[in-house]
Amino acid sequence: MRTALIAGLSLALLLGGCASPGTATPGNATSGRPSPVEPSRVDGCVEPGEGVPADLRESETSTVTAVRLGSGPRGVVLTPEHGGTICQWLPFGRKLAGRGYHVLIWDPGFDPVAEIAHFAAVLREAGARRVVLVGASNGANIATFGAAWTTPPVDGLAWLSGEDMLYVAGQNGRPVRDAAARVAVPALLIAGRDDPMHCAEVAGQLAALMPSTEKRVLIVPGPEHGVRLLTGAAQPAVEQALTEFLQARTG
Repeated sequence: MRTALIAGLSLALLLGGCASPGTATPGNATSGRPSPVEPSRVDGCVEPGEGVPADLRESETSTVTAVRLGSGPRGVVLTPEHGGTICQWLPFGRKLAGRGYHVLIWDPGFDPVAEIAHFAAVLREAGARRVVLVGASNGANIATFGAAWTTPPVDGLAWLSGEDMLYVAGQNGRPVRDAAARVAVPALLIAGRDDPMHCAEVAGQLAALMPSTEKRVLIVPGPEHGVRLLTGAAQPAVEQALTEFLQARTG
């Protein structure tokens, strides 16, 4: 993974799965701009010409990879699980773009909370008037912190199988409840009832902490975790809830 320094939030984050300790400190950073040259492939799964690169160049040797699909005012940022890449969200991202959404998918680096704020701004600069953050597993943790700290605020948070702790490289972790307690935007939290990481329980705990007046917890049958909620037996219910939420939050 790569290192990022971006405006307003500087957290060195080690990406993880549903549970566990500590503290991260906001700091200063600079924004990169999308690369003007489109690569032949992004993460080996985006077809040539399919999307617009939105990479964040942090230094001569460090880049956070991102791609935009579609266009228009209805923005969605998709953040993958720990160890996942753009490829993980690409099938659903393509589906959303086909429905008229302006989608950005990215590979988190070591400062993903700051990075997600940057990429929300990228979508706005490219024409999105509303932006919703969607994350799976540790990507849901990142999205929760993004929903709590991004300025100007995003328009919604969709959380799939997140966890109760965000780890920080070289430090103790930071409890996700610290971010949840600041999430005032509409939120949708989805988890499998039999998720071995106990994400259904975490969903209820985090939702109870959120000051948002518009929040919903959806617990579906089965053990599916993260993006797999959109491919397993619960897929119809999960996709319907997520689609309705995005529609309501982006107009």
